This record gives sequence, structure tokens and C-alpha cells, in this order.
Amino acid sequence: SLLNLPEAVQGYVLQGQLTAGHARAVLASADPVTLARQVIDQNLSVRQAEALARKAGTTSSGQGPRAKAPAGGEADWFTGAAGTRLRAALFTPPGRTRGSIVLSGGRTEPIEKYYETIADFLERGFVVLAHDWRGQGLSNRDLPDRLKGHAKGYKPFLDDYQALLRTYQTRLPKPWVAVGHSMGGCLALLAMASGEGRFAGAVL
Repeated sequence: SLLNLPEAVQGYVLQGQLTAGHARAVLASADPVTLARQVIDQNLSVRQAEALARKAGTTSSGQGPRAKAPAGGEADWFTGAAGTRLRAALFTPPGRTRGSIVLSGGRTEPIEKYYETIADFLERGFVVLAHDWRGQGLSNRDLPDRLKGHAKGYKPFLDDYQALLRTYQTRLPKPWVAVGHSMGGCLALLAMASGEGRFAGAVL
């Protein structure tokens, strides 16, 4: 699954530098990012990438990345402010739901960092909507260099947040709870201070 890949490797796939076959091969290695760079730099075939992954070994569990994408997840793109392409992922628990959590990560934190937290919320019956802010994760950047951080104030982020809620509101059962860490908590709080009143609670 694309969601199981480290952020950098996902970027290589989206930019056409790696095929899905290459991505599956590097996923099993202990260091997918380093292996992906080697595959790209040496223009290796999928079979060569698989052989290299076997030679490099896997993580101590033998199962690739420690935190797997929780079951019931669906990643997709939505359109933010000024037509910016942004990434979100919706996770739905089995059975009856208790409500929805809109999870906003901190600076430089992609959706994948929160897999364990998302799994905990799912076990408690919550739908979870996680997202990559503009300029991080797999969302679009304002600069050509994806490794450089850049922001033109906080308003575009708030507009993106509203676009996220509009896009997914029909798939988020009430009550809604905003959960945010660091930058994500600050922006969620700013959104509520600016008039966003659909949340029944917040953990920031």
C-alpha cells in the first residue's frame, strides 16, 4: 500500500522516479529511503531492487516498517486554497461509530507518523480523518524544492482546513473532535477562533 511507504519514497513514486513494483520491493527493507535512492541512482530493475532488498535485510520484526497503515484507510487528494493539491486519508472503524476525529499533525509530520494513534482511535470506534498540510507530506509545495519549508502566513492553511472539512463532511459522523499536535493544534485552534463551530470538542 502507498500509505505504508515512507514519505520520501511516496514522493519518488508520485514524481515517476519509482514504479509501483520498485516501491513494493523497497518497502520490505530495513531502510526503504536509502534503498529507493540507490534504485533511482543506479536505474535498477524491479528484480534487481528485490534482490538488493533481500541482501539488505528487513527490520527486526521481519515485516518492513514497524507501524503499518491501519485497516479501513483510504487516501485521496482534495483541492485546497488557490487550487493546491493536498492529501488526506479517511479511516473507518468496523461496526458502529462513536463520532469522528479530525487529526492535524505538526510541522513536517505526514499522515504516516500517526498510524499508531489512528489505530488507537479506530479501536475506540472513531472515524479518523488525517491530512498533510500544504508544504509537507505528499501535499503540494509552494517552492520547487520539496525539502524547503515555506509559508505565506497562516490564512492559506486555514482555507485548506475549511476545504478539507467541506470535502469530507458527509463522511464524518457527529460528534466531531479536533485533535492537533504542535502546528496542527495551533491551526485547528485558529480555525475555531475564526468561527469554525462544528466541533464538539478539541484536544490540542
